[in-house]
Amino acid sequence: MNKLTALLGVGLALVLSSAAQADQIEALEGTYDEPVLGIHKGPKGMVVKTKAREIPLDTVKAIRFRRARTKGGAARLVLTNGDFIRGVVEAGDEDNLGFRSKSLGSRKISMELVRALVPGGRTPAEERTLLAKLKPSDEVDWVLLDNGGKSSGSIVSISAGKIAIDTDTQDGDGMGQLSFDVSKVHLVSIAPLGEEKEDTSDNLLGVALLHDGTTLRGELVSLDDKTLTILHPLAGGKGLRISRKEVAKISLQGGRFAYLSDLQPAGVEQRFPSEFTYEVDVWGFKRDRSVAGGPLRLGGKTFAKGLGVHSYCKLTYRLGKRYSKFKATIGLDDSVKYLGEPGFGGVVFRVLVDGKPATEYPNGISIKKGRPAQAIEVKLSGKQTLTLIADFDPVSLHVLGRANWADAHLIRD
Repeated sequence: MNKLTALLGVGLALVLSSAAQADQIEALEGTYDEPVLGIHKGPKGMVVKTKAREIPLDTVKAIRFRRARTKGGAARLVLTNGDFIRGVVEAGDEDNLGFRSKSLGSRKISMELVRALVPGGRTPAEERTLLAKLKPSDEVDWVLLDNGGKSSGSIVSISAGKIAIDTDTQDGDGMGQLSFDVSKVHLVSIAPLGEEKEDTSDNLLGVALLHDGTTLRGELVSLDDKTLTILHPLAGGKGLRISRKEVAKISLQGGRFAYLSDLQPAGVEQRFPSEFTYEVDVWGFKRDRSVAGGPLRLGGKTFAKGLGVHSYCKLTYRLGKRYSKFKATIGLDDSVKYLGEPGFGGVVFRVLVDGKPATEYPNGISIKKGRPAQAIEVKLSGKQTLTLIADFDPVSLHVLGRANWADAHLIRD
């Protein structure tokens, strides 16, 4: 090998190494593969800084950090605000739960912040099924056992090996204090002390996905080469410092865009034709996954954000005259590609603005199985509500009506 060839090889290796280490910034104006130097407050607000540019934080959808994701702890601790931590249960009492994760270390977490615990050994699908059993109306704590049994009362303590519950409460089972091995427990539910209110403020929130699978959200304070800082209940509403090397991705909420999957619909109507049985737990709309429970996929492309629904599904969102556009990519989920007869299956996608068909799509969009996905855009300036309908196909009715509103998001004026 001559010197020129060797130098070219070294140069190519450096370029590839640099590209592999680059972070990815997805913003309204485009996507940039550049190392992120930090996030800080500028003269006109928070900005993401790279060597080449400063990007207003309120125009950023997500930042992905190019590092391999590592495995986290087996247990999933769910907080009252919807966040969850992956790790291992340590010693606790009636006031605090000891929990250790790779990303946050060992912490004493107030039981007032804990909503549920799923011990280890479950697949993501099994976890979703278990967590679907949590209800906002729960007024007492309960423990679901692997044999199908359930004990209700008041959780006394959760430790590394045991879960204790006092069933001699007003709404308990009246069997005294019971103790269960964690290995025999499917799910622990802690009754919420008060109704969790939806955040309707205009604060810009960062949702941090950590390499161990932990997800935390809070107002983003700063990011430098060592630390991400967000305001979070785990730090008493003050700055929670997270090592940057533990951060896999930061998604933004409350900026100039909003994903519909991060918002609560004001109205939901879901059904099959009257002669068919509809099970909402099975076919109800899903956030950031298909209605069948898998990833959102259209034409071989996977979307991280969006809504997976089954016809018929009608979702209405309040806009409050705050948004100028709605954008999405629509189609039948790839899971139906090889199901049923060729060409059988379809959905009519309809968009209503203030209760009337969007002028861009007055007759809706009919998409049959095997047809490509379609990008749509609807003007919303000055409007109060947006309604998305996955309607029955005239021929197939609800059969294989698995529809995706992929990357469905709103853009502010």
